[in-house]
Amino acid sequence: MLDWTTGTRASPEANGLLRNPHVTLSHGVFNILHGLGSLWHHACECEAGGRADVAGVLAVNVFPVLYIPLWLAVPALPLVEFALSAIPIVGQSVFYARAGRLPLRQTFFVVVLLTILLIPACVAYLYFCRNRKAKVEQQRVEPQTQMRRNPSREELVVGGSSVAAPPPRRGQRRQIHVLKLWLYALALVLFFGGWLAWKNDLNGTWCFRRGSPLYWLQGHAVWHLLTMGALGCIYWFFRSEKISYS
Repeated sequence: MLDWTTGTRASPEANGLLRNPHVTLSHGVFNILHGLGSLWHHACECEAGGRADVAGVLAVNVFPVLYIPLWLAVPALPLVEFALSAIPIVGQSVFYARAGRLPLRQTFFVVVLLTILLIPACVAYLYFCRNRKAKVEQQRVEPQTQMRRNPSREELVVGGSSVAAPPPRRGQRRQIHVLKLWLYALALVLFFGGWLAWKNDLNGTWCFRRGSPLYWLQGHAVWHLLTMGALGCIYWFFRSEKISYS
């Protein structure tokens, strides 16, 4: 796969977003559509603008759940990799197109709940299953590898030919995932902070009247800023993942 950010071919050890930059491109498009829809809705407060805003909200928030299959997948054949990378693109497109026919609050609640539950479950799987198995395998193989690094002359030459250790098969390699968990934790803090601001804006607690010097600092505006930060943290949580092999 080609990494469009550097113009070079992405390493198989790169994470799913780096191996498939078209996923980031598509997600960026939906974020732009979300921003334009939100601007349209708040500028005119019309039905068409509201539909565009809702469509963008659902499309960008469903991304973490749709990315999970590609996140957990081991780099495989190009066709399989492409099929997995199509899941978030197609899924976001469907949510964006069908948003007007979905109950916003219930759908948004389900999407957020799945994100909160599934990402920690996937992290636990990566750390306690894949990483642990990889470290155990590495500890088992490391002494043999160390012996082969410093062979004696008798070990090197057998019948006049060199004897090299057989390379490990690709199927035997195990992934080790390194994740910046603080980004996910920060995303949760920002999201729930934004949710509290939104709720207090609805009940009038955090709502300034026109003419107030703090009118621009409405709870609804803070909701937009904090949730934007939460979405950014979730994306960089995925993108900053480092994968190595034992």
